[in-house]
Amino acid sequence: MVEAFVLINTDVESPKNQVFEDLKEINGVDKVYNTNYSIYDFVAEVQTKAMAELKALVFQRIREIDAVESTTTLVVAKK
Repeated sequence: MVEAFVLINTDVESPKNQVFEDLKEINGVDKVYNTNYSIYDFVAEVQTKAMAELKALVFQRIREIDAVESTTTLVVAKK
């Protein structure tokens, strides 16, 4: 099991509520946090079975949301 945190930047003018709902609907996204006072707008806690699935989730699902401008993925190495 691969666990990761995806830090997400969005367009300044984007509707944050819609992005939040879009992220929550993605299979593999366990939790979504809307942040304040940060360079990131959202943090998504995700789980996939393999690294290839994580890559697909980030590049083909999260980054495909219109308002998402960039992501940084932090893969959990040890709990």
